Amino acid sequence: MRHWESAQRHAAACLAARLGEVLAAEDPDNWWRDFVLTALSDNQRMAAARRGSCRLDDLDLAALVSVAIGNANRLKAAGYGTNVLVPRLHAVKKARNDHAHAPASGMRPREAVRHLQSCLDLFDELRWTDAARDEVTASWRAAAAEELAGAGAGTVAAGPAAGPAAGAATAQ
Repeated sequence: MRHWESAQRHAAACLAARLGEVLAAEDPDNWWRDFVLTALSDNQRMAAARRGSCRLDDLDLAALVSVAIGNANRLKAAGYGTNVLVPRLHAVKKARNDHAHAPASGMRPREAVRHLQSCLDLFDELRWTDAARDEVTASWRAAAAEELAGAGAGTVAAGPAAGPAAGAATAQ
């Protein structure tokens, strides 16, 4: 769905920034080897090696989620995340996979709303507020409006009444 591309890009940027901040602070010399490469699957590790990069922002969302899951305790120790961080990371990974393998007919609006909400929930966990979050919030509202228009009032399953992330903590 058209709303997902932007959300995916912003979720990846958020994860790359938070992971870079936390992992480089813990071990400035060996963070890539010790915390990133060890958290990636064999295929993700090979893709990173082919790119010849040691930069988090060169990884795709699936790889970044793998790194975040592998380093969830480090993120939480740095103040980014609670006991629901890992489930929220898994929700974003599922959303990414659903969109990567979407049917030719596209995603249903209800699924798009749920997937965008998973990104907003992750932003909450990582205390991420900026223009990117605002853009994903706008996409969430647009997808929710499509769902309401297509299925009738009261059918959107995700998101608070005032819109996602009302009163989220500031970061950046």
